[in-house]
Amino acid sequence: MARDYLKAISERVVVYDGGMGATLEQFELTSEDYGGLAGKCHEALVLNRPDVIEGVHASMLEAGAEVVETDTFQGSRIKLEEWGLAEHTLEINTKAAEIARKAAGEDRFVAGSIGPTGYLPASEDPSLGQIRFSELVEVFTEQASGLIDGGADLLIIETAQDILEVKAAIFGARAAFASTGRTLPIHTSVSLLPNGGKMLLGTDISAVLTTLEALKVDVIGLNCSTGPEDMRDAIRFLGEHCPVPV
Repeated sequence: MARDYLKAISERVVVYDGGMGATLEQFELTSEDYGGLAGKCHEALVLNRPDVIEGVHASMLEAGAEVVETDTFQGSRIKLEEWGLAEHTLEINTKAAEIARKAAGEDRFVAGSIGPTGYLPASEDPSLGQIRFSELVEVFTEQASGLIDGGADLLIIETAQDILEVKAAIFGARAAFASTGRTLPIHTSVSLLPNGGKMLLGTDISAVLTTLEALKVDVIGLNCSTGPEDMRDAIRFLGEHCPVPV
């Protein structure tokens, strides 16, 4: 394969796309576009309106993006089950990566997007943390497998609010690498709260870096939750101490 994401980010700044969900909210789509669902499950568009998703990717690439993220932020079986789409998990992730791959062509990159499940396994609140670590690993393995099969160049575990869930996602990704026979770079991106710069359950950027460095991920970053000003100190810390690209 000619594309080498890790080589590219070692040589230059690589620009990602904009927010898929926020962009889709600007479209006047109907319930029919979402497969008859009562609400807006953006991942359902992968099955029912792939042309819309491809168009979003194309617009981002035209604006100068070098990496497009798949429309799978809520593509885990746990999140899709809320919409009655759990049995389409593998199909949605595979097709989403195929759509992005078609738009990106052979010269630009596809990042397989893996968002949070809604569970916080490190929480003591039984309504948030009541899931076994091994279950989460299986959930992420399934999602990652679809993204890999669809042609993703890397996986991005993003908007993470619980470092234990990030660990489960990384384990799941590596299980998918073993089963598919294809290993991709892993990009992890956590969310920090304002006024203190910690993840939802209290993990600060130093602990995030220590954990992710030990798990040997390829890229570490921040996204969502806060504005740029609130991220400044954490980004400075990563810039000074992170051994991998930020």
